[in-house]
Amino acid sequence: MSQGELQALGLAVFLPRGCAADTPLRFVVVDDPVQSMDPSKVDGLARVLAELAEDRQVVVFTHDSRLPDAVGRLDLGNARVVEVRRAERSVVTLRPGADPVSRHLDDAWALARTDEVPVEVRAPVVAELCRTAVEAACHQRIWRSRVAAGVPHDVIESAIVAASRRLTTIVALAVFDDADRGGDVLGWLGRHGAAVVGAYRACREGVHGAYLADLPGLVRDARALTRVLG
Repeated sequence: MSQGELQALGLAVFLPRGCAADTPLRFVVVDDPVQSMDPSKVDGLARVLAELAEDRQVVVFTHDSRLPDAVGRLDLGNARVVEVRRAERSVVTLRPGADPVSRHLDDAWALARTDEVPVEVRAPVVAELCRTAVEAACHQRIWRSRVAAGVPHDVIESAIVAASRRLTTIVALAVFDDADRGGDVLGWLGRHGAAVVGAYRACREGVHGAYLADLPGLVRDARALTRVLG
C-alpha cells in the first residue's frame, strides 16, 4: 500500500471508534491527516470531517494547504482556519487563515501603500501579486464547478495546467469552461465595469501608466475582479 492509502486506512479505523455514540469525548483531534493523499481523498476526508463536526468539535493540524482549501472550495460550513507561526526564540503567533486570493491581495495592498520602495520598483511586483490572486480565483471557480459536475480530479488539474499558459485562457476556462474562448473574455468582463476590465488588462500586460500613480487603486480593482470571477 502507498503512504496515502495507509493514511486513509488509519483514519477509516480511528474515526468510527473515536466518534462512537458511547464515547464520552465530544471532540476529535487529528494530526496531519492528508499526508501523501491524492486530491480526491483529500476532498473526501474534508466531507467526512465536516459531517463529524456537526455534533462534536473537530481539530485538525496540518502542513498541507489542500485540506483547508477543500473545506472552503466545497463550502462545507463554518470551519475556522488558523495559521500558526513560530518566530525567533520560538515565539508562537496565531492569525486567521486566509485563502490564496486574499493572501496575495493583502500582500499587494501592503506593498502598494508603502513609500519605502520607489513606485517603479513596486509597480511590477504589485501587478504580479494581483495577477496571482486573479489566477487563484479562477482556479477556485474551475475546481468548484467541475467537482460539482463529477469531473475526475486529475482531469481538472490537467485542464488548469494547460490553461495556465496565459491569463486569458485561464479566465476563459473559469468563466466559459472553455479555454479556447479567450476572445470573449473582455466582452464578458465589460459587463462588470471599466475598473474590472482595467485591472484585468493590468494583470495581463503589467502595470501601465494609468496605475503607476495609484497602485492602491489597482489592488482595489483587482479585488473587484476576483469577486466577479468568484
